Amino acid sequence: MAGMVVVHPEDEKLQVKSLLFWARVEAEQPMRICDDEENWSGQWRRLMSEREDELARLVEDKIKNGRPMTKQEKRYWVRLF
Repeated sequence: MAGMVVVHPEDEKLQVKSLLFWARVEAEQPMRICDDEENWSGQWRRLMSEREDELARLVEDKIKNGRPMTKQEKRYWVRLF
């Protein structure tokens, strides 16, 4: 349990996080796209597809122009496929 820390109720960061959390939970309308339980299953797939398409375009452009991918781009590309 080395990673555990004592949290005091008067901790301002905890209070802010708690207020933000409960605002999302009790909101009548979704505050974030992922809060929409009715549409989220389709939305995240669409968003992932858009990201994959954009990354493929970036890689294709780099290949056409003879520029190597950065380490970050390679790591992201490997995680996708």
